[in-house]
Amino acid sequence: MTLINQVVHFRICDVYLPEPVAVLQELYGEQLLQGTVLDVTESGQPDGSFVVVRVEGVADPVIVPTGRVQVSFQ
Repeated sequence: MTLINQVVHFRICDVYLPEPVAVLQELYGEQLLQGTVLDVTESGQPDGSFVVVRVEGVADPVIVPTGRVQVSFQ
């Protein structure tokens, strides 16, 4: 059986080139995530604070510059 022109399925973590992170960035880099702020940090720089956010489905909290988040009023 030849694979040429066949539709296949595979996991992102199995991609060899480019790096799997590059694939995720290209596919989903502009999507908005939603999470709960756990903490706010200060970097000592103007506009340099960060938020630590728990995102459902992501094992570790993510850290995002404060100026890049949007508050969701529920």
